[in-house]
Order: sequence, then structure tokens, then C-alpha cells
Amino acid sequence: MAPKTARLADKGDRHQAACRAGAEGEGEMSKHNTKWTPEEDQRLLELKAAGTPLAVIAKKLDRTQASVDNRTSKLKYQAKGK
Repeated sequence: MAPKTARLADKGDRHQAACRAGAEGEGEMSKHNTKWTPEEDQRLLELKAAGTPLAVIAKKLDRTQASVDNRTSKLKYQAKGK
């Protein structure tokens, strides 16, 4: 284990497994810093129109709440320009 991973792994077995998976590249892929697809945009708009809470939308799309909020604003801005 890398030194940083070893320090973090001291916090418990579950955390240790997560650190190990991340260090070895076996963890789930995150959408961190990935572009939004047209399908994700459509799903976001559908969920938002249905009144789905931001936190639920973020979880369903595997995005952060801030990312969902920012994307919603951008899509609204783009729609106004058309």
C-alpha cells in the first residue's frame, strides 16, 4: 500500500477496502470531470420536470448535486437563447 493509503486505511475495514480498490483501480468509475451526454441532459430535464429533488437526481445520474444544479442552469440559459 502507498503511504497515504495506509494512513487512510487505519479508519476501518470498509474504508481500507475502498482505499485498496481505489489504489488498485478496481473501484467504481466516477463521472467526475466527464462531459454530460445528450441522454443525461434529457434524463435531467425529465426528472426536474417531474419535481424530483436535486439530491435524488444527482444520485440517479451519478453526479454531484453541484454538478446537477450547474447543468440545470446551463440548460435553462441555453433554452432561453433559442
